[in-house]
Amino acid sequence: MLYESMPEGNGPEPRVARVSKQNNREVIWVTYSYAAPNSRDDETRAVRSQNGGRTWQPDPQYRETGSPNPERAAVVYRNEKHGHLSKSLDGGVHWTDCQFNVDGLSAQQFATKIAHNDHAALAFNLTARHPLDPATIYGTFTVDIPDTFAKYMALPGVYVSHDAGNHWSMFAPDVGGTN
Repeated sequence: MLYESMPEGNGPEPRVARVSKQNNREVIWVTYSYAAPNSRDDETRAVRSQNGGRTWQPDPQYRETGSPNPERAAVVYRNEKHGHLSKSLDGGVHWTDCQFNVDGLSAQQFATKIAHNDHAALAFNLTARHPLDPATIYGTFTVDIPDTFAKYMALPGVYVSHDAGNHWSMFAPDVGGTN
């Protein structure tokens, strides 16, 4: 989907919260927060899909799994401005940028191929981290297209990296982007 500008409104921001296997089926949980009526606090809801994101059911029993202590984690991540992702292999003391080789292409080559524009740039949104393997992370991509006004394309699908953000491949084609 191509947006001429950022969509208006401040609706809920969904994120992939967890992916796991149950009875040989992949289950995906998405959480979203919104301003609850008559309350100062945001309320978080969860939905899940057992068929690759084609249908979703509310999951009132969903509980966030506690994130590991960053000082003890093997890899720590942080989102940077303009859709970049950095990682630390020493608990946050030193940071390096993730390489973002997507389907065998550099980030610039991938963005150019998608947008048919040599000035396009790849932006990333970290959506989930594997609970047992900190080097495995999941995310969605957008391609920013410079022009006289801001344009971007939200790419469909959730991508996975098994090497802390350096190489990426499609994980779930029917989820992510605007789905």
